[in-house]
Amino acid sequence: MTTTTTTRRALGALLMGALSGAPAGAQATPLGPAVQTVGEPFSAVEWVRVTSDGGLWVADPLERSLLLTDLESGQRWRVGREGRGPGEYLAPLYVAPLPGDSTLVSDPRQGRFLIVAPDGGIARTVTPRDGARAVASQTPRAADARGFVYLRERDGGNIMMTPGMDFTRAAIHRLDPATGESRVVGEVATVPDDDHPVGEPVVDQGGLTMTQMLLVVPRPWSRQEAWGVLSDGTVGVVAGDGSVVRWSDGTTTRLDLPDARVTDRAREAWYEGWLASESGDHPDEAAATVRISDLDWPERTSPFAALHAPADPQDRLWLRLTGWESDTTRYAVVDRGGVVLEVDLPAGARLVGFSPDRVWLATVDHVGLVTVSAHPLPPG
Repeated sequence: MTTTTTTRRALGALLMGALSGAPAGAQATPLGPAVQTVGEPFSAVEWVRVTSDGGLWVADPLERSLLLTDLESGQRWRVGREGRGPGEYLAPLYVAPLPGDSTLVSDPRQGRFLIVAPDGGIARTVTPRDGARAVASQTPRAADARGFVYLRERDGGNIMMTPGMDFTRAAIHRLDPATGESRVVGEVATVPDDDHPVGEPVVDQGGLTMTQMLLVVPRPWSRQEAWGVLSDGTVGVVAGDGSVVRWSDGTTTRLDLPDARVTDRAREAWYEGWLASESGDHPDEAAATVRISDLDWPERTSPFAALHAPADPQDRLWLRLTGWESDTTRYAVVDRGGVVLEVDLPAGARLVGFSPDRVWLATVDHVGLVTVSAHPLPPG
């Protein structure tokens, strides 16, 4: 592998998330021990896709590779190649299941997606059309049983803004991979109005109006909303205070999750994670620009720490909770009736996928390599 240790560590800090941890005093069910571990590690894993014949797909953006591992034999193959032509990719990031053991692969640097056939060949390239271009460079976060995939506008770190942009709301798009077209099926609140300065038009001496682009650091833990999608395409939006889930069919589910107290450890973890994600191999430059004392820290924050809640095979949303008093990551598992249970992941582990009776986790070692393991899916 050619990726540097420093870069691996930086991406590992971003992917693991500085907000993980179990809320103090709460009881939860530990996730069961691993029933399978993928032998060869990866450089980076955002999500995994497991096919019915035992193939595990991973898009590794650091190695710029789409990888297929046979879970029975342990053999691994690189599928496709790097490039800008049809069926090629620059830095694949995410894999999503499609019907019939096909797989969708995101290639955000090119603003398009690849469709991988059940036999492992790249069948075609999908370039989003018209309104779908707003999410062409975003990461697909869900797929339903019909083969539609779901993406959120401005799904990521810092935001490039233009005057007049409403960055307090972000639309959720449903993309049809067959046509490249999308439609808006929901929206989430992102940040309060006063969290980001707004760019102003700049008029040069010739009278030409140009747009001033501002790269802005978000305020830590503003109460943004989380979202997830069930197998039938129903979108659930979790209120920023953790009180309810609003479903796209007009119903609601009460959660009443408690706020989390912001500790010194939390501030340091968030700041270090932000430095790693924004500065790569040059954290000192970012630290000199934005100091930890410059940020507006709240005393309490949202009960949950992730802005996407993936759905498991039992149509339950897994909502990563906020807390910093241990190294354990805790999830609230939510169905249409409310919180079913809370689950503690092993220390240092991150959720990266589901298969019919398995939860897939990733852990990062001391040099930044990622090991993937399968654990029993908790019963409902």
